[in-house]
Amino acid sequence: MKINLNKLKLAPYQQQDFHFEEHGDNQLLDSWGGQFLQPVRVEGTLEHNGKAINMHGKVRAVVELSCSRCLQPVTYTINTSFFAIIADENRQEEFSQAEEDVVFSFDGIADLTPLVQEVIISDIPISVICQEKCKGLCATCGKDLNTGTCGCREDNIDPRWEKLKQLT
Repeated sequence: MKINLNKLKLAPYQQQDFHFEEHGDNQLLDSWGGQFLQPVRVEGTLEHNGKAINMHGKVRAVVELSCSRCLQPVTYTINTSFFAIIADENRQEEFSQAEEDVVFSFDGIADLTPLVQEVIISDIPISVICQEKCKGLCATCGKDLNTGTCGCREDNIDPRWEKLKQLT
């Protein structure tokens, strides 16, 4: 997802819309056991502020992740906004302490891929669940408890914890 600023020739205080649609890198979702179901859509506006280019945009994607409790597939929609500044590589020191996200352009090319990946990752919850009442997996046999009960004994307790059972 690269923007060629040389072709834009955006004059100060002008703006221009942009739009990308590319397949997402499934390696980005490995820790969630996920994959992209649709191409990642990025759209927004570039506005030259006289020194750099302000970028307002939205990222939209549909991903499939694994439920944290039962490991069943969960479809999750990402629809989030972002703001960043595009600055020339020669101005890295000037923007090194910037509070906003900064994308540096090298030879007039600004690569938005790392920014978009960061936006996607930050929108995915730490723990994805398929439904609020998900029962998860049996800790003993691994059966999905949403599909029924398992044959494991509930009174099968570690003898070191037996005294705690007497407290109830």
